Amino acid sequence: ARISKGASYTLLAKMYLLQKQWEKAAGACEEVMGLNKYKLFDNYSDIFSQAFENEQEHIFSIQFNADYTDFSARMLWYLGPSKEEWDKFNGLGGSSAPTSFYNKYDEWDLRLEHNLAKTWRGQPFKDSRIAVIKYWDRTGKQMLDHDGLNFPVFRYADVLLMYAEVLNENGKPGLALPYLNDVRERARKTNPIDPRRDQQAYIPATTTNTLPDITETDQKRLKEIIWKERRCELAMEGWRRDDLMRQKRFGTVMRAYATKYNTSKGANFRDDRDYLFPIPQGERDKSNNIL
Repeated sequence: ARISKGASYTLLAKMYLLQKQWEKAAGACEEVMGLNKYKLFDNYSDIFSQAFENEQEHIFSIQFNADYTDFSARMLWYLGPSKEEWDKFNGLGGSSAPTSFYNKYDEWDLRLEHNLAKTWRGQPFKDSRIAVIKYWDRTGKQMLDHDGLNFPVFRYADVLLMYAEVLNENGKPGLALPYLNDVRERARKTNPIDPRRDQQAYIPATTTNTLPDITETDQKRLKEIIWKERRCELAMEGWRRDDLMRQKRFGTVMRAYATKYNTSKGANFRDDRDYLFPIPQGERDKSNNIL
């Protein structure tokens, strides 16, 4: 709940990734792992359960409670379907997932039904909406205005995937595989039944094809695999834009999104300008031309 050494080094690793300083990023990840304080939960859904807040996988989380004070989250209300979308859930309907993202998951990826949903209690959402359910209240009370679930900012799975990425970038794809596969193994062993649901229309079947270990050692192909794994593991946790920006893929992805969904969002992103973080002219003037 407080900024710790683990949280500090996790932030440092993310900064070094942004700067493509792979060796330093690896060192920061190693500092976190060397603390021997963190490990993955056995079950993916435990990450987003109030019963397991601030425990083994959580490196830093924004703290919330449901006591109807200002210190409560409204993730459930923001992400919950609106009454127009599903007449038994009076949320804001502020976010839904595109079908293209839903389809990014392998059909047997057990994380899918803990992150996204096409139905709730046996009923589909209107207009075939795909709801983001990752932060929905697990108590069954569905307190839309106030929810006690913490928001995870840094967690250990992110560190493992960052470390896999930097090892691959450092020309050590073989050494990267165990860290990538640790995350996949946990997903593979996760309970396919979401404990929040009274009914679940789709229950992924566990087969021999369920998220098998990755054996790819071609650096370029492995990089794409790690990027996809980050997207599936960390879905809706706030890192997608940062990842796309540091990978210099944001413009390509957003322009394609704008075209596909006929929207202006992302359409005017310019690669020669918008990967830079703008510094206001007033601040530049104050710096005596240092900035």
